[in-house]
Amino acid sequence: MLEDYCNREEILFRLCKARAKLARHRGKSHLDHIISADQNYNYHYNNQKSNRHKGNDIDLLCSIMPSRRKWINPTIKERYPKNDGQRINSVDHNTRALLKTIYHYRKTNPTEPFLIRLENFIDEIIESVNDENFSLTSPQILSKLKKPNDKSCKICRPICVFPLKDKIIISIVNKYLTKAFDNIFYDHSYAFRAKKDSAKFPPSHHSAIEYILEYKNKYKGKRLWVSECDISKFFDTVNHNIVREKFKDVIKIHNKTNDVKIDNRAILIFNKYLKCYDFQKFVFALNDDKNYWIEKKRDGGSFEWVKDDLLHCYKNIKRNRIGIPQGGALSGLIANIVLHSIDAEMKADEDEKLCYVRFCDDMLLIHPNRKICNEKTEIYFKGLEKLKLISHLPKPVNRIDKKFFWNDSKSKSSYKWSKLSKNSFDRIGFVGYEICYNGTLRVRKSSLIKEKRKIRDLTEHTLSILKNGKRKSDDMILESVSNKLIGMSVGRVSMMNYKFSDNEMCWVNGFTLLRNNHNLRTQLRRLDYYRSKHLSRFKKKLAKIPEAKPRTSDESRKIGKHFFIKIAGISYVDSESIRLELQNNKILNTKFILSKYRKDLLIKNANLLVLSSKYTSYSKEILNLLTEKEKEDRYVPYYGKPFSYFYHVIDKK
Repeated sequence: MLEDYCNREEILFRLCKARAKLARHRGKSHLDHIISADQNYNYHYNNQKSNRHKGNDIDLLCSIMPSRRKWINPTIKERYPKNDGQRINSVDHNTRALLKTIYHYRKTNPTEPFLIRLENFIDEIIESVNDENFSLTSPQILSKLKKPNDKSCKICRPICVFPLKDKIIISIVNKYLTKAFDNIFYDHSYAFRAKKDSAKFPPSHHSAIEYILEYKNKYKGKRLWVSECDISKFFDTVNHNIVREKFKDVIKIHNKTNDVKIDNRAILIFNKYLKCYDFQKFVFALNDDKNYWIEKKRDGGSFEWVKDDLLHCYKNIKRNRIGIPQGGALSGLIANIVLHSIDAEMKADEDEKLCYVRFCDDMLLIHPNRKICNEKTEIYFKGLEKLKLISHLPKPVNRIDKKFFWNDSKSKSSYKWSKLSKNSFDRIGFVGYEICYNGTLRVRKSSLIKEKRKIRDLTEHTLSILKNGKRKSDDMILESVSNKLIGMSVGRVSMMNYKFSDNEMCWVNGFTLLRNNHNLRTQLRRLDYYRSKHLSRFKKKLAKIPEAKPRTSDESRKIGKHFFIKIAGISYVDSESIRLELQNNKILNTKFILSKYRKDLLIKNANLLVLSSKYTSYSKEILNLLTEKEKEDRYVPYYGKPFSYFYHVIDKK
């Protein structure tokens, strides 16, 4: 039932998660603001870079959520649910904090303004789902460079962003339909699937690799024939009429085999999702709009399309609605719905020797018989023609040319997968992995290049924002960059938890099936060396950047409750009492902050420090603590075993 997915608690959870993700993005930008003297990265100046986390939807999201100061943090048990030192990630932490805060205000203060706005917004979402006349707003089109490191390449990808309310509705309907259709889809199609009842997570690219390895074990020592296909611009070329036709087909199959029919409200929203977007009208037309590219600061930019290849599929292409939003939650489901007919045709003869795997629009086909492999490949390409989809032209692989094989051909006609035979290849690539003929795995070259690019981009970005000076010490900046590099490579790892950390949300988590072998060891050692080399270069360049003149606010200092326990004979209670006396004497302000002005006065005239008789004997030590230069206690992780790719991929297992 749609009500199981479209209820108040489900909507609240999605809103809290959206706010938690915004907090994470803002946190990354806030670090730039802290370390850089460049006004472009300063929150307090009104410019494009400092306002990149502002907008109507962001303002709406913040208005219906409690302010950051009101958030109630999760307990230690909630932050460390496994009781092994492994902390939950920042998005989960903030989501729990928001839910906890909202539940608290529902009980204690239900008239809180943000809570009233939140409840009204949830009501509005539910009403929109139930309203037959509700229509989705056409998404905002953002341009993302296809090759950001190639300055000569101005080709962009169109990323679609829906308004907050529409985004929540689309994601709810997507979850409902994905679960409803999951049993219909091909078992070995692994992208955008629902979680099985007994599984902890939905199928992933790891599941595809496990299936291929299982198939390979049945044919140890035997030659196999492999064919690959990648659809060109699937999301930009899929035809709306075909989507509706295939959508009706899967609804019929579901309704025949289930007592509970597909909810009409979900069908209506699905059709409205198609109606709100047309690649020709909303994206391709922007290539002629100079103002759009000026506004996006992408002079000479353009959205690529395969219009010439599509012309033979249509009598009049302009009369057809083509393309679905990239970035929309329902687009992945649409890919499975449209390609399901090809999946069924490929497995129609129930050939047990056939290994047919699909991950969204990427296909891999393996068979011990070359003739059958070619026949099945032909069936797949004819199926794409019926659906009016364009594939990358399959190139014949009849020579041993590694550059051609790995870089110049996305679709490949049948080639031999073998170790000893002539004109054969000893490994195949799929979803980030390379599967060797002997059954071992290694990382695909393109995946290594992307990871190295991320390392390089992070260090170069940090240096670029420090051109006008740095506001923090080298150790603080170095700690920040090294922690980021560790986080994106092996996860939230420290000396306390490196032996049992889960490696969540990081590069290593994308390659959990890797096991020890010679080629893999070489790849990981090179990756570790590359990371440490860039950190070392960053450190040298950082030392040459001049410090910016500190602002008055930067030189102020907050005095904590236990600040004075460093003095021998001063207890925790005494420390708090001294702090209160300093506040009463106006040395500290109401927030217990010692300003630069007050600090300078104390340096010039120590007699301003007036204390009760109980603490007069400690006056000198207290004055020294207040006037000494604040030292930053920074820990820069050492790039050894606990933080290396090599340890977390090989040694740890």
